[in-house]
Amino acid sequence: MAEKVDLRVVKTRRSIEAAFVKLLKSKSFEHITVQNILDEALVNRKTFYKHYEDKYNLADVMIERLDEHLEKALHTRFERVKQPSDMPDALREFYLTLFEEREAALSLMKVRTAHHYITEDYLHILKDAYLERFAPLRPDADQGELDYLANSYAALVYSSIRWALESGDPSCIDIICDVSYRHVNAPGTTFMSFPTEQH
Repeated sequence: MAEKVDLRVVKTRRSIEAAFVKLLKSKSFEHITVQNILDEALVNRKTFYKHYEDKYNLADVMIERLDEHLEKALHTRFERVKQPSDMPDALREFYLTLFEEREAALSLMKVRTAHHYITEDYLHILKDAYLERFAPLRPDADQGELDYLANSYAALVYSSIRWALESGDPSCIDIICDVSYRHVNAPGTTFMSFPTEQH
């Protein structure tokens, strides 16, 4: 039997996390105190510590959820592409999904804890995704070449994600989709695009 969700807990956590995101827009993580979060979220100290150990744990919880959000979006994006013509719609869905957490992602990109830093997390997730999905399609590539391709892919996709989120305009997704689709199999630029399975 599925565990019943306590809506009061969900509402409290959302309030605390929304307050944290709002504070990050005007203050650095280092200068934000738990008291600042309490004042913004209108919750007491006991309530905060019932859900989070401290501000670092709060950031870790939120970043881990964003990491999972990216991994799920990537999985869907890969599953959607069966042939090159599927690319634009799959990419559009991928970026629109990431836009759902735009404010939190942009705010938390400024935060580094002992366990997480979004830039490093995202690059790691993207590199692993490339190696898992596309390394088998390059059986002749040695480890050095695969590492280069995976890092290049991760760097480009991460910069595209950041550019899209910072623009704040979903229409930028059309630019990414158009450029990526036109360069899918262009000589010398395949590693810079969003690879598709070859059939």
